[in-house]
Amino acid sequence: MDIKPSPPTNGVPATKAPVKIASVQAQQAIQASEQRNTSSIQLSSTSLIKQEDFDQAVKGIQKEALEAFTRVEQGYFGISAKIDVGRYNLYLVDQQVESLQSQYGAALDTDTLKKQLIDSTGIVTENPLKGSKRKDFFYDQTSFYYLKEKDVQTLTDIYIYAKENNLDTEKVDNLSSMLGAYRMDEVKYPGLFYPDKRKPYDPEVVEQAKAIYSNDGTGVAQFEQGFLDYALNPEKNLRIFTRVADLDFLEQITGTGDGEKAFLHTPLYNLGDGAALRPEGRLKALKEALEKDPLEIDTSDLSPEEAIRHYLTQWLETQLVSDSQSDSPMQQLIADLWGGLIDVTSPVKDNSINWRENNDQKKLHQRI
Repeated sequence: MDIKPSPPTNGVPATKAPVKIASVQAQQAIQASEQRNTSSIQLSSTSLIKQEDFDQAVKGIQKEALEAFTRVEQGYFGISAKIDVGRYNLYLVDQQVESLQSQYGAALDTDTLKKQLIDSTGIVTENPLKGSKRKDFFYDQTSFYYLKEKDVQTLTDIYIYAKENNLDTEKVDNLSSMLGAYRMDEVKYPGLFYPDKRKPYDPEVVEQAKAIYSNDGTGVAQFEQGFLDYALNPEKNLRIFTRVADLDFLEQITGTGDGEKAFLHTPLYNLGDGAALRPEGRLKALKEALEKDPLEIDTSDLSPEEAIRHYLTQWLETQLVSDSQSDSPMQQLIADLWGGLIDVTSPVKDNSINWRENNDQKKLHQRI
């Protein structure tokens, strides 16, 4: 049977009643979303927090949290090898708790909230490298093996400060490399320094280094006088520090003083506590290395110190330094001696001077 359309009323076609097109699933989704937005987490009998606020805090912590150091990734240690990861992550939790407390007031149960945030984020809250455990992860040829617990905490303070002030955290990483090198030299080469007699520094760089060295100790972090002298003394490692780290960043961390404080005395060499550090001991080691890299050089009329300088100068003039030679006995010995015995004010060929200039940073990283 054909169904005919309804006849028009007063010449106007009849309209059909509107139909509800929202599906049951869409309605349920809307209801669920509204329920989440209005549901709360019971922290205590008198303290509640909205679920959405709690979830937002969890996401904020997870976004910034650091993972514990487990291994070297592509030859890079990462910041987690140098700071207290657990302490930094707990700092992130505290930041979120403070933010929520300012929103909910003093009645907020902050202790319970903190515990629930830690449980929900799954973050690391302890430093896996604390104390002697550090030596389980690094070998003794790596500078981070020698970092002390107070160094780690200082670097953590600086890292947090950098985060709070939108500074480049890679500068904390670089600073940690110099601090690690200092600790390593304290153990392996106690008091062994050679004056840097190369071309003069920019006077402004020296003045800035002196101002930082004489800071009044009220900065974000306080370093030992020994480390600041090691890094900033123009006769020691200022040239390397300015290549590896950042003077402006260090100044922001430590503050400055009047620049009148004198750097520590820098002898040509310090005998330390081992015969191997004496000129005679170094000359013996050098001669042994030269048995495999022979040179016909007469040093019978030279002092041990002069003979060492002469050997190294002559060898560098006659060798083509390249990566393929990096494992030779001479290369290893020169790296151990830190290249400091070569007096570049003496007449030597440009290639040996350039070798020393270009390898300062490379040698530091080899020791790191």
